[in-house]
Amino acid sequence: MVLHPLFPWVPAGTGIAIALLYVMSRRRAAKLRTLAAERQGESICTFVRAYARGDRDPFVLRAVYEGLAPYLTVGGTGIPLRSTDLLEQDLQVDGEELEFLARDLATRSGRALTDSQANPYYSRIKTIGDLVAFLRAQPPTVAA
Repeated sequence: MVLHPLFPWVPAGTGIAIALLYVMSRRRAAKLRTLAAERQGESICTFVRAYARGDRDPFVLRAVYEGLAPYLTVGGTGIPLRSTDLLEQDLQVDGEELEFLARDLATRSGRALTDSQANPYYSRIKTIGDLVAFLRAQPPTVAA
C-alpha cells in the first residue's frame, strides 16, 4: 500500500477545521444569548416603531421582519430584530444570499425588483434598516 506524503496532514487539518467551527459556533451562540437577554420584551411592534410614521410601509416591514427572523435564533428561539442589525456580521447573510432574500422579500412585500440598480440604496445595504429602505424605494408590483 502506497500512501501519499500529505496523508498524515489531512486528518489533522480536518480535525483543526472541525475544532475551529465548533469554537466559532459556541461564540456565536453566546453572542446571540446576550442579544436575546438585551432584547427581552421586544417584538415586531418595537421593530415597526423604530421607523418614522412616514417611513412605515407595513407590507415591507412585516416581510423583512418575518423573512429575516429565522437568521437570528438561538436554541430554536427567535431574537427580536432591530433596524440597526448588521446583515453580514449579526445575521451572517452574505451578498449572494442577500440577492436571493431580496427577491423573496420583494415578492412578500408586493415590490418589483425591476431597475434595482437605479435604487439609491443598491450596493449600500449593510443593515436591516438599509434593506427596508431599499425595498421601500422599489416600485410596487402591478396587480393583474
